[in-house]
Amino acid sequence: MNVLVTGGAGFIGSHVVRNLMAANIDVVVLDNLCTGQYKHIPDGVTFWQEDIRNAVTRERIAGGHFDAVVHLAAQILVDASIRDPYFDADENVMGLVNVLEGARAGGVRR
Repeated sequence: MNVLVTGGAGFIGSHVVRNLMAANIDVVVLDNLCTGQYKHIPDGVTFWQEDIRNAVTRERIAGGHFDAVVHLAAQILVDASIRDPYFDADENVMGLVNVLEGARAGGVRR
């Protein structure tokens, strides 16, 4: 099984990645490292430093042959969402749409 974890360098995402690896599942982590940290990514994991809103990211997801996507990437900073709600919506809503479209195009079932 091959699983993409967006936001996999964050606190929750890195724990999800470790649990998937413990179950002998191949994992690819996609994170822009805005709030996540590279040091949280376990050895042996393929890492894509990408923004979930990019067309390139959507194409990589579509071509990744994933069985499942765990989407945890998000703009989580409260002050940033108050200061610029359009950026917050772009990251969290349009980023999700981009991930879903990549998954749909790639035939991801979960």
